[in-house]
Amino acid sequence: MPVKNVLLAALAASPAAAIYPNALHPLPHVHNHKERELEQSILSQLSAGSLYSVVSSADGSNDDGGNKKGNPPKAYNFSVPIDHFHNESRYEPHEDGHFDLRYWVDDTYYRPGGPVIMIGSGEFTSAARVPYMTRGIGKILAEATGGLSVVMEHRYYGTSYPVPDLSPDNMRFLTTEQALADTAYFARNVVYPGREGENLTSADTPYIFYGG
Repeated sequence: MPVKNVLLAALAASPAAAIYPNALHPLPHVHNHKERELEQSILSQLSAGSLYSVVSSADGSNDDGGNKKGNPPKAYNFSVPIDHFHNESRYEPHEDGHFDLRYWVDDTYYRPGGPVIMIGSGEFTSAARVPYMTRGIGKILAEATGGLSVVMEHRYYGTSYPVPDLSPDNMRFLTTEQALADTAYFARNVVYPGREGENLTSADTPYIFYGG
């Protein structure tokens, strides 16, 4: 059986097919109603304080959720190259364009000189990783270091798609190498909303990366 047919058969049989039934059609169908409902449910629970609702803090008291501002963080987009490696033949034909990579940021505990704590959300919609930033490892590290925490979505997941559809040929940019390059590009070039006057890129700020 041709490799492309094997890939298509595997996609059709995978659990992801239940969420992405139109995976080979244009991407407005990929981020479909089931995934939007999942994200809305997660963010609603986060806002209500019912997701990870009781977290023991350092002084023994209980945190009923969210950050000090009391609101779930807003999602932003950052433009990154579709193809970081124009010298690599496996990515041919190469692409010169950019796409929007979704991320969330929480500066509740940030102090000047503190690090940026980046949480790589892995192969899933990043809305599900926001609690890691506001109540989990991101919050713990940010409080301890005076850091700013970020959740960054993995390319090809959530809303962060570099291609118009998920045909086999367009899957060539879904590699660990390209995803890590997204992280490096982000760290070197990002300007965080509300902190436009500060240089919080990796040239002047320590970055701690967690996840994958």
